[in-house]
Amino acid sequence: MHEIELQDIINATNGIAKNITKKTIDKVVINDKEVTKGCAFVAIIGDKFDGHQFLESALKKGASVLITNHEVKNFPQIIVKNTKRALLQIATLNRNIYKHKLIGITGSVGKTTTKEMLAQILSSLMPTLKTIGNLNNEIGVPKTLLSLNKTHKAAVVELGMSHLNEIATLSKACKPSAAIITNIGISHIEYLKSKENILRAKLEILQGMQEDSYIILNGDDSYLNNLNIKHYNTVLCGIENEKNTYTAKNIEELNFKTEFNLFKKGQFITKITINAPGKHNVLNSLLAIAAAIEVFNAPIDNICSALKNFVTPSMRQNIFKVNGITIISDCYNASPDSMKAAITTLNNTKCAGRKIAVLGNMLELGTMSEKAHFRVGEFVKNSNIDILYCYGKLAENILLGATQSPRKSLTTTQFSEKEELITHLKKILKPNDIILFKASLGENFKYIVNAVFNCF
Repeated sequence: MHEIELQDIINATNGIAKNITKKTIDKVVINDKEVTKGCAFVAIIGDKFDGHQFLESALKKGASVLITNHEVKNFPQIIVKNTKRALLQIATLNRNIYKHKLIGITGSVGKTTTKEMLAQILSSLMPTLKTIGNLNNEIGVPKTLLSLNKTHKAAVVELGMSHLNEIATLSKACKPSAAIITNIGISHIEYLKSKENILRAKLEILQGMQEDSYIILNGDDSYLNNLNIKHYNTVLCGIENEKNTYTAKNIEELNFKTEFNLFKKGQFITKITINAPGKHNVLNSLLAIAAAIEVFNAPIDNICSALKNFVTPSMRQNIFKVNGITIISDCYNASPDSMKAAITTLNNTKCAGRKIAVLGNMLELGTMSEKAHFRVGEFVKNSNIDILYCYGKLAENILLGATQSPRKSLTTTQFSEKEELITHLKKILKPNDIILFKASLGENFKYIVNAVFNCF
């Protein structure tokens, strides 16, 4: 974080100062365990906690100012109406001091992987800040912006949302120099009701951007490839659309790596190897490549090297072997698009044993949930997967889709208890098998993977 005048914070938050003697601050925290001498502590109120309970602890550990929503006598504090909003306002002050380029990334799926790819490319060229994990909400984005300091020459920030106007607020704080939208899927459709509303929500990223900035889009997405976005430099990336500026051709997958020939406007540039499987990761890499070249003029050698050594983010298609069994642990999120991408990876992987898919509930799909799960089941039925195990009430529809006009070579079982599934997997798995675990984060499939393989 840069050093910020406390008076600027008071002005930005419309706060009331009490008992403050310090003039500047260079660290802001929301967890009393992270307090260091001289920092500011913001008392955030969450669903399960209230930071105001830790004010005394923060002071004892050295906090010099507290940001609260009510007065606490004799405490050095800035009193504000809403501490979450104040956190974002302070983060915006820090962003305004930062003078280098910041890339904002949003989309229904793939934004974290795209962010990691782009950050790895840029880190080979300059000190780069990136969103840690998927801290992409009203708390995570301010924490990332507050981490910006004078050493950083580039930043890659992920913006998430569940409702309209959330990305608009985050974008105005981030002020992206350029934006990437990975796709328009049906994640969060329970709240937004339609893909048209999801598109509207993702395009809110433009609200914090200056005209003539780059907006880099998945050109194979039907909701993104025909947008008429005036006053911005639009770049399309993909595999199928002839309008794409950046295109991947001759895609080959081998040993969980993917190779393709990179073209720009029909001209061959180079051969790219990604240390990740699947066409969906080709799309993610194209978006990262386009941003690196168009916004940062990154040398192609740095791009090639970074993607060749790319490591997938935690719980997203992490691949490892235990006792001769190959595990694809993809337990972070699940939407119809990401489910099909993971199933395609399993389908395309060569295997001397059996191909097994363990699939769970996809959450936040609202009225589309039953049909979406059923279609995933149909997708499995039309693959070369040998065994399908489903866990969870919603996933019963995956089983229904897979067993309607069933493929004889597909074995299916529904489980209602995790321990029963774990016990069964321990009994039936053999060397040379390959097994995929995929469900929404709330289903805690990581627990199943660890219980079976003791790998985390």
